Amino acid sequence: MSDTILRYVPADPNWQPSPEAANKAISLLETVVHGADEVKSNFEDEVRFYDPRENWSGVECSACGADAEEWWGDAMETASSALLLRPPTI
Repeated sequence: MSDTILRYVPADPNWQPSPEAANKAISLLETVVHGADEVKSNFEDEVRFYDPRENWSGVECSACGADAEEWWGDAMETASSALLLRPPTI
């Protein structure tokens, strides 16, 4: 049986809720998804792309709606390579 993962990703890539707000959201979600194995919050230190696997439905410009599928894969590879080449911060 496959897993279903629901992720909330804010429109502003630099915004994060307070830990208190995240805990309130978890409590609310736990009342809605009774059969869930786990409900948790997770904070990332950088902008991240989450691969939806078989749930992929394409990518388009959020401003004009133009289809970006043709160049999206190459852009993600370039961005990923740039992150890997970046020197670590101390």
